[in-house]
Amino acid sequence: AKFEQICIAEYAVENLYCWRDVKRFKSEKPAGRPKAAGAIYEKYVVPGGALQVNVPDVNVREIRVAIEQQLYTVEMFDGVEKIVVKLLENNQFRRFVRDHGSDAVVDEAGMKMMKTLVSIGKAASTKAILDTQNAAATF
Repeated sequence: AKFEQICIAEYAVENLYCWRDVKRFKSEKPAGRPKAAGAIYEKYVVPGGALQVNVPDVNVREIRVAIEQQLYTVEMFDGVEKIVVKLLENNQFRRFVRDHGSDAVVDEAGMKMMKTLVSIGKAASTKAILDTQNAAATF
């Protein structure tokens, strides 16, 4: 919860929660995607949403059109996910690793973020930390 606390303190928790919810959406069965997609769109993407994330209008339009056309693909939030992961990586996560070093990976949210960054090839600097740990945290 240390990483989440940093995001809360820095008024960036919407990025963390959006990323988390998009990851969950990707594991939804097709029957559950419409409801989950609508919730993500209303909460994070639509202008004025409760936890609106900072994404370009093109992403907002693409998702709105997909929902209107009932095209609930696993990839429909990929653009949003990449943006919030990049924001978290360049800001809160960088400070999290700097301040907590190798202890960062025992924090569940920190571990998930590192694995995500490594999996999308965005975090060569954090890969070394991840590789040297036998972290107990799992997805």
